Amino acid sequence: MGADWKELNQSVTNNSTLKKTAPEVEEGLGCWLEEERDLSLQMSRHVGQPVEAVIERKFQSDPAGRLKDGIAKLVDQHCLTSAFRIPDGAADIEVAADLMRRTVSASMKLKAPLDRKSTKARINWLLRMLKDDDPRLQSARIGPAEHPPRRSRSRFSGKTRSLADGKSGRDAAFL
Repeated sequence: MGADWKELNQSVTNNSTLKKTAPEVEEGLGCWLEEERDLSLQMSRHVGQPVEAVIERKFQSDPAGRLKDGIAKLVDQHCLTSAFRIPDGAADIEVAADLMRRTVSASMKLKAPLDRKSTKARINWLLRMLKDDDPRLQSARIGPAEHPPRRSRSRFSGKTRSLADGKSGRDAAFL
């Protein structure tokens, strides 16, 4: 990361107001996009197939617009995001660096299999996909707003997680 990266992190940590024209904001986003390209190349070598960064269609031919939009999101949300498409992958991998919380997260949204009839069976399918109990892994149900998820214990290190309520007959997607 560039020399202004440290200043950007300190500004966010101190709850300073970021300006879209500040040099540390522009350089911080530039460094993030550079890391995005580098990570794409590293994953390509690891997987043995080309991994590409997912860029919104409107920004594919407008890099200046992409920078402007990225700067606006950084100033408003204090978060940098990228998505990667891996060949034969279950879904795109979304990587987010939250500067306020000082965390980097990677996520993937998967639809539960349609051959499972009940929500409980779909949740069990997901839990079987995750072999080891890793406290860093989290699952969440993304579903209709009228059916809030029930709090329940999952097999992940005994911590309380948000799981489907089991009453909804609709498809559930999981993080």
